[in-house]
Amino acid sequence: APVLSVADEARDVLDEPAIIAPWHQDFFDIPFTSLAVRSLTARPTRFVAMVELFGAPEGASFVRRVVAQLSARGVAALGGIPLDRQRAQTGDPAETMQLLRCVRHAVNKRRENVVVYPHGGWTTAADAPINEGALVMSRLSRSPIVAVGIAGTAGLAHSPASLRQRHIAVRIHSVLHP
Repeated sequence: APVLSVADEARDVLDEPAIIAPWHQDFFDIPFTSLAVRSLTARPTRFVAMVELFGAPEGASFVRRVVAQLSARGVAALGGIPLDRQRAQTGDPAETMQLLRCVRHAVNKRRENVVVYPHGGWTTAADAPINEGALVMSRLSRSPIVAVGIAGTAGLAHSPASLRQRHIAVRIHSVLHP
């Protein structure tokens, strides 16, 4: 059975909305992050998600459109905030401003946590570069960043049946104040 461990220092900081920045190794990190945060606070939590999860591209096959619809419903249920990574990486100010407005509204007006994966995607590299998005979101919303470590999920999306044989550990720690 998956194990969830939580650092004491995170309990107090989640009394207020926070930018939650987990390590991201697999699709299954999303539900485990959600469970970990939910174990600490009843505050709603939204996820910044790649725009591709919100629908199928034009001309996509029927199967791709069906999968996209299911994915879009799941992302919407988690309060997904869309991010077009290609536009953001090219420095598109409209994409960046839209994302920051959504995050600031969620944190400051709705008093919700926002999860953003700081590496911009899945990685198992210990020295993977970290994008500055979480820091910018923290500064603009004046909320702390809560770092989250996840172990045991790498490769799980390719072998979901192995979940019963795995030990999943989620550790919430390293609170950084703006």
